[in-house]
Amino acid sequence: MPQSYTRIIVHTTFSTKYRKPWILPRWEQGLYQFLDARLRAAGCRVYGIGGVLDHVHLLHSLPTTRSIAKVLEAIKTESSHWMKKQGCSVFYWQNGYASFSVDYRNMEGIQRYVERQKLHHYGSMEGYAEVVKLSFEQEFRRLLDAYGVEYEERWLFETDPAEAAGNLE
Repeated sequence: MPQSYTRIIVHTTFSTKYRKPWILPRWEQGLYQFLDARLRAAGCRVYGIGGVLDHVHLLHSLPTTRSIAKVLEAIKTESSHWMKKQGCSVFYWQNGYASFSVDYRNMEGIQRYVERQKLHHYGSMEGYAEVVKLSFEQEFRRLLDAYGVEYEERWLFETDPAEAAGNLE
């Protein structure tokens, strides 16, 4: 066969470092547009991007020539630099990520889920609420369980050393 053919659809999520609420409304749409452009530049097709203050979800394809690790390393690095240029000098993504394969025949539900993150976390698509209905930590565990991923709780979430030091006093 002279060419390669694939249809690999991936649901990816990752949070800001220590799940800090750095994705403020003033940067949110620009960040999503930047992520979209960088994914496309990497050869991915983008089906949806959504998130809240402390994390993003991406629904995208994976090209035949790039690994998920290389694609995500590039977009996380580049978007972190972009956020710093926008004025969020403390911005960093967490080191890891979660990516799950999605059956393209059933991806509409995942697409809605990705694009309606505010509804899942705050109970409204209008914006951010004082009370969080569902934390990233809760959602992340649910996703791992739903996709049948085995994990050890102690390795899931990195703790901010400054906050940990404050808890010891």
